[in-house]
Amino acid sequence: MRVIECRGNPRQIGHTTGEELRQEIIEHVALVARPKDQNWRTQWQRRMPAIRATLREYLPDALTEMEAMADAANLPVDDIFMANHLHLWGHALDPEDEEGCSNIVFRSGPDGPLWGKNNDGHYRADPPVQKPVCVKKIFPEHGIPMALVVTCGSLCIGDGLNAEGVAIGQSSVGSVFDQSDRHPAIRLWNYLALQNSRSTGDFVRITSRVALRGKGFSMVCVDREGEACSVEAPCPLVQIRYPDIETGINCVNYYRLPQLADADRRTPEDKSNAVARGRFLDGVLREEQVFDLRRMKEVLRHHGAPSICRAGGKDQAFTKYSMIGMPKQNRLLFCDGQPCKSEYDEVVI
Repeated sequence: MRVIECRGNPRQIGHTTGEELRQEIIEHVALVARPKDQNWRTQWQRRMPAIRATLREYLPDALTEMEAMADAANLPVDDIFMANHLHLWGHALDPEDEEGCSNIVFRSGPDGPLWGKNNDGHYRADPPVQKPVCVKKIFPEHGIPMALVVTCGSLCIGDGLNAEGVAIGQSSVGSVFDQSDRHPAIRLWNYLALQNSRSTGDFVRITSRVALRGKGFSMVCVDREGEACSVEAPCPLVQIRYPDIETGINCVNYYRLPQLADADRRTPEDKSNAVARGRFLDGVLREEQVFDLRRMKEVLRHHGAPSICRAGGKDQAFTKYSMIGMPKQNRLLFCDGQPCKSEYDEVVI
């Protein structure tokens, strides 16, 4: 997994990203951002003025960064916009790879608060489609430095850690609610929020500030003081779930709040594996264990029924990469592929 460093204003950050990751961005666009037929292009062009207006109103820096990235990567800017707005189409542009994942937070321990995540895909192609992923260390001219794990060409997919010790991780879920092109994309809004959050409380306040659009996500957030929560967002709604287990919190691919049980477009059968993973992680948090880095790696490498480190099986899900955030030390650990087969590298932000 490549690691790049970007500094400066949004245009400089976008230009550096486009130059450093040109080939990987082109590969990502070829996989997911180019419509499969002309109907998709026609729909996109019809909606683009409203989407661009929303970016200009709510996320002007993100708009500038995407334009600079497209220019440096020698791609049409519409392709970069598409790569950052895949939620508009569900999985129509990416039928071989439906995102899944498991997030868990330890609120305290010898290594301080910890966030761990395995990012999984449900592959239906042979061989599996693998979107290129990188770690970006970002030092904005105005805002908090951060390290993000992203698909190349995306500004943010909801996974990372900032220099104030705020870590976030997302799980893909769904939303039954109508949405508007006048609502900013939740993943881009997360990018803004992480640049401006010095605590979990800050992240919650910023995330809840406006109506958002997107597929619908469950997220965890933890800061260096151990304050933690899950943001459950069947867009445009955002609700906050606080830990009911003292030692931590987890989120997987379903909403845990009773009020949102039917807000995800998923049947009980679709959610059965996610529910099993959530119960397993609840059991981990109830253990009389030392909640340290060693234990976090054990959890992320767990195989069983259910597996957290996934390698096919009944639901044909595979862990694509893994990460651990250490808010007190400003360290982000990451590995490509299944963590049971790989050692973690790290960056410090």
